[in-house]
Amino acid sequence: MELSERKKRILYAIVNDYIQNAEPVGSKAIAEQTGIGLSSATIRNEMSELESLGYLEQPHTSAGRIPTQKGYRLFVNDLMEHYKLSAMEMQRINDLLQNRATQLEKLIADVGRQISGLMNLTTVAVTPKLNNASIKRFDFIPIDSFSFVLVVVTSGGIVKNKVFRSTIPIDSEVLFDIGIVMNNRFTGIPIESITLPLISQVQDELQSFHFVLMPILQFISDTMREIDSAEVYLGGAANILEYPEFQSTDKVKNLFSVLDNKDELKEMMAQLAETDSEEDIKIVIGKENPLVKMQDSSIVIGNYKIGEKTVGVIGVIGPTRMNYGKVAAHLEYFTQSLNKLLNETFFGKDKLDNGG
Repeated sequence: MELSERKKRILYAIVNDYIQNAEPVGSKAIAEQTGIGLSSATIRNEMSELESLGYLEQPHTSAGRIPTQKGYRLFVNDLMEHYKLSAMEMQRINDLLQNRATQLEKLIADVGRQISGLMNLTTVAVTPKLNNASIKRFDFIPIDSFSFVLVVVTSGGIVKNKVFRSTIPIDSEVLFDIGIVMNNRFTGIPIESITLPLISQVQDELQSFHFVLMPILQFISDTMREIDSAEVYLGGAANILEYPEFQSTDKVKNLFSVLDNKDELKEMMAQLAETDSEEDIKIVIGKENPLVKMQDSSIVIGNYKIGEKTVGVIGVIGPTRMNYGKVAAHLEYFTQSLNKLLNETFFGKDKLDNGG
């Protein structure tokens, strides 16, 4: 049944009021809102009909109404206004993304924690597990005479990078020569094919650069171990305890049993990320979550990419009463800015021309 415009206006007002105040909303409170233009009696009748249609519920006999799962979904799909970030809000997100000289996972972990503080909610970020991965290329980027950045790009779009410092000056030609050998020997083959004998061959071939080669090979070894397993980063887990919905011991126990279990978090985020959707931002409300213990919460999810390849997902977890428009706008701007940063940092033209 298609709701009338009047019912939609009333539902919109109730959801917004409940999001802000966390208290059941009565007809008088809606009637007093500027621009609603309806009497309390009319609103009361409409609220009763919205309740019978499943969009509202009455938690106590004498109390006002609160939105149901169905009410939130209609609000998110059809009624929610697009939240426009202020210049200050955009600047705060930009400030979080300034550190370019860090590994991708550290960047995601650090920014995930800070974005949770920005929105006073809980964040979870997951990097993907790569099957049959190979190294696509190595980039050696000079910083000064004694330091450089090594960037390792995998076939799945995952990027690892590390700053190396040497006690002996290293010029760009040396880095170029090391890059040629490593790109010839280690790229385009399954990671499990990078064996000790192959590494020994590379050591023999690059003997004259032994003073910097061992830390590089150790980094590559560490990278190979890491890129075949998903990592999960949690930020601001305690933030959600500030919401009245999570004063219930059972709700808190259910939520934290998931947040404390990385395998369960990975599984949940993988399921939600695979849901068919053309939208950059997905909103999963309450019981839409396949994980029963998370059905008292909602999650707003955004993917981050390198090139056209999705390399991870970030979710913002909060009560079903969260301000969906504001959270979605923040996460959309954040993931778009992160995508731009990752592509500029790791796929800029100046970096493609270095080290083979």
